[in-house]
Amino acid sequence: MLRVFGSMKYLLFAFSALFLDMIGSCRHSEPDFLEVSPNAVMFDSHGGSATIEVSSNTRWDISVSEWLEVSPSSGNNDAEIRVTALPNESTRERSCALIIIGGDEQEEVRVYQKGEAFVDD
Repeated sequence: MLRVFGSMKYLLFAFSALFLDMIGSCRHSEPDFLEVSPNAVMFDSHGGSATIEVSSNTRWDISVSEWLEVSPSSGNNDAEIRVTALPNESTRERSCALIIIGGDEQEEVRVYQKGEAFVDD
């Protein structure tokens, strides 16, 4: 009889632990959230730096164009991103989109840079 009671006690403990684990895993997590500001940045032909604010509750990554430097290019939650444009030696304006992806969310920051002024000697 003592052996049966011990087995039942073990089964009751195992089912209780399984039930509590199931309840804990049913909690709803917050949906992914991602916002950036500003959504556009303009540089003159000499280049320069600007700050982009990321508001997020998840991990995010940024795709970068070859004429821009971004730091940091990935992170978790809220952050300040420093975007630096290299000088544009062409007379043509250039532009690109920084794509920020966090969880199921995606944001875009348009970046524009003026071309160097053409001077005729």
